[in-house]
Amino acid sequence: MESLHNGELDVLLLALPFPAEQVDIMPLLDDPFFLASPSDHPLSRRNSVTTTQLKGESLLLLEDGHCLREHALEACELRDAQVSVPYQATSLNTIVQMVANNIGITLLPKMAVDSGITSGTDLAVTPFAHSSVGREIGLMWRKKTPRRAEFSLLGDFIQRCHQGDDSAAKQPVSD
Repeated sequence: MESLHNGELDVLLLALPFPAEQVDIMPLLDDPFFLASPSDHPLSRRNSVTTTQLKGESLLLLEDGHCLREHALEACELRDAQVSVPYQATSLNTIVQMVANNIGITLLPKMAVDSGITSGTDLAVTPFAHSSVGREIGLMWRKKTPRRAEFSLLGDFIQRCHQGDDSAAKQPVSD
């Protein structure tokens, strides 16, 4: 964030909400969470899960202060006291391996699932029954930037690509 304010970076692509001042934010897309659990876990046999079913589970999350941890707890309307967090990790790959070794369950964003983070494991990846369980991805730039229109075009391009608009990559991005 400091690099954005100092002008070292022009625009950020990040998960929202993100506390910041003197910036404009352009929400782009939803990134729903999925439950990742060992294939023999009781929740793995369900077609979908609810956030209520997570209460009392050993939920493996990224370390305190990491935005993905905060987004996951907020999206599931959980507080640390409602779930057992026996271990914390600094990377999603580490958490996936811990879940694969039956240490607990975790929440993974769709972007991570789509990238194949669970490939080579025997994990079950289960969607949540409510589509609101997730986070939002967006662009952020300084309010006073003269490049506001360019960043808005970039955001439009990302949205079209995400929606499967194959022609987006073939069209010029400037007016």
